[in-house]
Parts: sequence; structure tokens; C-alpha cells
Amino acid sequence: MLIGEGMSYYSTIVIFSTLALISMVTLVFENGHLNKKFKCKLYVSYMVIIIAGLSEYFAIYLNGADSWTIPLHVLAKVLDYVFTPFIGYFVVLQVVDETKSKMKYLVLMIINIIIEVISIFTGWTFYVDADNYYHHGPLQWLYLIVCFVAYAMVFYEFIKYGRKFGKKASFALFTIAALVIFGILLQEILEGEIRSAFMAQAFSAILIFVHYNEFEFIKGSEKLKKQNELVEMDALTGIYNRMGFDKAKEEYFKNNPDAPCTALMIDIDDFKLINDRYGHHIGDVALKFFANNLKNTLGEDSIVGRNGGDEFCALIKGKGAQLSFEKIRELSMLSEKFNFNDKEYHFTISIGYASCEKAEDSRNDLFGKADAALYYVKQRGKNYFIEYQPYMIKSDRTQLGFALRDVAMNVPGAILIYSADWDKEEILFANKELVHMFDCENMEEFLAFANYSFKGIVHPDDYERVEASIKAQVDKQLLEDSEKIEANVFVDYKIMTKKGKIKNIIDNGRLVDNEYYGKIFYVLLLDADMRKPYVS
Repeated sequence: MLIGEGMSYYSTIVIFSTLALISMVTLVFENGHLNKKFKCKLYVSYMVIIIAGLSEYFAIYLNGADSWTIPLHVLAKVLDYVFTPFIGYFVVLQVVDETKSKMKYLVLMIINIIIEVISIFTGWTFYVDADNYYHHGPLQWLYLIVCFVAYAMVFYEFIKYGRKFGKKASFALFTIAALVIFGILLQEILEGEIRSAFMAQAFSAILIFVHYNEFEFIKGSEKLKKQNELVEMDALTGIYNRMGFDKAKEEYFKNNPDAPCTALMIDIDDFKLINDRYGHHIGDVALKFFANNLKNTLGEDSIVGRNGGDEFCALIKGKGAQLSFEKIRELSMLSEKFNFNDKEYHFTISIGYASCEKAEDSRNDLFGKADAALYYVKQRGKNYFIEYQPYMIKSDRTQLGFALRDVAMNVPGAILIYSADWDKEEILFANKELVHMFDCENMEEFLAFANYSFKGIVHPDDYERVEASIKAQVDKQLLEDSEKIEANVFVDYKIMTKKGKIKNIIDNGRLVDNEYYGKIFYVLLLDADMRKPYVS
């Protein structure tokens, strides 16, 4: 029994610890970034610790008191025995989310409650004698086993929880766990001495909350950082998207106002042809392949991004045009070949660049100038790189408004492009004039009518003659000049339109070797019957 100064000191501990826990309830209530569920866990944890601590305190205070307080003494000991082994659990409850773990604790708690309620009448684990003095019962070991299992489970949960953190944070958690267990053990071992269990338990709960709160803040910050990265990164290529690139670029300009730099605008040439020919999944592989090459070639002293589609951008930091030239040339000359599913694919790129050499040079339109240089390259054949010059005015872009596909689709002549693979002769392109020549409404209808092949265009009566003539003309020209890779062919034949009309056609074709499709025929088809009145 605690007496005199010892009891006064212990009372001070209990009062101080209780007030600390009540203060924590207030802090938790005012904490804005904790959800309601977690707040409820904290409230329950702190209330259980307070009940356990006060039960222990009143049991000690009533030990040997007047006989009329015996029922209160027994009640205090029951609450003490019921809650004390599980104070550690209610501390851990703050961070345990697994239902299975909670069920194990719940089962153990129910078993312990049953044992302690029975002990009121049998004195199994404890009893209060007629003089109102507390004693251990003959089956006190049952209570000790429950305590041992509960402490082991608590420590195990702390270890699991600690795996979420780094080594330093894990060590702090294990220290808290040790403090909880050591404090509770003191309650059982140091019978009759000044007890520090309640203080240890209370401050362990406070420490773990502080730790968890800090972790949640860090986790929230990291989550926000990752979300920002996701917003600023291109999901396909893993480099900056337009927003992320602009942010990184502006930050560099702000922090390095006087440093030279070089801006690049880059396009994958004829990217739509890659998608149309091989499929969008191959186009995606090409984009990822080039993004990786761009990042590796320009190195860490650069910012790289994807504007969207097949357009990329980059900023070489700390270097003007002259010092950046070799990197840009290396990027341009790099063999853009990649393998996918045991097949090799290749493409070319066009680059326009502009530099800011001195502090007084304006950076406002740096990428606009690089963009103008890029379009200058695209106007003049692509697959090259060039530095911006003042004569590359943006008005030059008006010429690019007439895209080759638009011209081919609307020129007053039937244009056909098909593969020179004699077995398939797959149609690769047909313009509107050709579609209308066959009395079809649209491209899909025409391709279905022609069965996607040049063979479906020529009248069956003429096909063998036409094919033999084309092969003979090609062979003759290639034999005459072994280094020649192109050949012109002229044939005439009949076609049958979808409406059953027979038309006489003049076919002016050219065999070329295309970097994407291999050997193909470009063909201009003329309706001979419609041509006669104009010729005559």
C-alpha cells in the first residue's frame, strides 16, 4: 500500500497523465487533416487508458480503507485487470486496420473479461479480504498469461507498423513499444512501490499519436508530390508533359537569369503514317523509344518534355547554340530504330533550335523561334536540324497549311498508292477522286468494294495482261540500270464501278522504295472516256 509522500507523488502522476490525455483529446478534435474514423480511435484509446489508470489509482487508494468501500475496491480491481493488459492494444489500435488482428485482440479480451468476472466470486486471479486488502488469487498465472500474450501481440503489431517507415522512425516506434510494455510490467512487478505504469502508458499513446500525425503529414506531402508529378508527367513516355515542362523551364529561367541556354522543338516525321501503317500500339512504342533517346542523349543538364502527339521539346541548360551543336547533331543523326515483337521499325526526326547566349538576350520567344526553325525544316524535306534565323518568319507556315494529304485528297485527279508486293498489292491510299471514280460514297466503301487490293480495281478480263505489262516494264528499266530503284509504268485497262459501269482507264504509275512501306506504286489514274472530248 502506498502511504504518505509516495501516495501524494503517485497522485501527482495520475493527475498529470490524465490531464495530458484530456489535452490530447482536445488536440485531436481540432486536428483538421485527421478523418472521423481515426479520431474516434484516438478518443477510445485515450478513454480506456484513463479508465485503466484511474481504476489502478482508486484500487491502491482504497486498499485497507473502510469496509464499506470493499465493493468499490473490487470494481476498481476488476476494471484494472480487464483493461490493463489491453492498454497496449488500444495504443496500437490507432494504427491497426486489419480486421483479423482486431478479432484476435477482441477474443483475448472477452476471455479475460470472463475470467475476471468469475474471479469476483471465486478469487481466481485476485480477491479482496474482509479487511479490504487486495491479494493475488491461486490462478493469478492465468492473468499473467493473458498479459504476456497481449504484450506479444502488441509488439508484433508495432513491428508490422514499423515496416512502413525508415530505420530511424522504426527505431523510435520500437522504443515506444518497449516503453508501453515496460510500463505495464512495472505495474505487476513493483507491487507496493510508486507506480509509473499509467504515466508510461499515457505518454506512449501521446508519442505514437505524434509519430503517426507526423507520418500522416509526410505521407500526405509525398502523396501530393506524387499527384503533382502525375499531373506534370507524360503517362506514356515518363518525361514531362507540356505543363510540367513549362513549369521546370520557368523555374530554371527564374533561378538562372543570366545563364545561356538552347531551346529545341522536335517532331517525329510522318508519325501518322507509322500509326496508319503499323497501328497505334507501334506508334506508342516509337514515342517511348524516342523519349528515352532524347533523355539519354541530352543528359542531365537538360529538361525534356512531350508537347503532345509526336511533338517534343527540350531545354539544354547552361549552353548556347555552339556548345549545344554536337548534342543536337548526335540526336538528329541517331539511328531511330527499335525492335518490337521481333520486327524492326525505324523513323526520322526534325529539329529546330534557338539559343539565348547572353543575359540581354530575350527568352520570351525562345521556343517560338525554335518552333519556327522546326517548321522551316519540315518545309524543306524533314529529317534534319537547323538553328533559327531571323528570315524564318512564322508567315512561312501558311505553306504548311496545305498538307500533302489535303492536296492529294482534293487534287482533280485520281491518285492511288499500293504495295508492290505482287501477292497482295494492298491499297495504302486513295483520294476522293478515285473513290468517286468507282461510284463509292466514302473510303471504307471503296476499300471494301476493291477488297483492299489493286487486283480489285482492274477489270478481271484485263488483270493478267496489266500485271504482266507492269512487271515487264519494271524489269526492263531495272535491268538497264542496276543502280536504279525507281521505275515508271504506263498501262491502260477497264474498271467496273460499284454501279456496274465500265470505264476505260489510263494508269500512269511509278515504283519507288519507301522507308516505311518498302516498294510501293504511286499511280495517277485518268478516265480515258472523259479525257477524249478535251483532247479532241
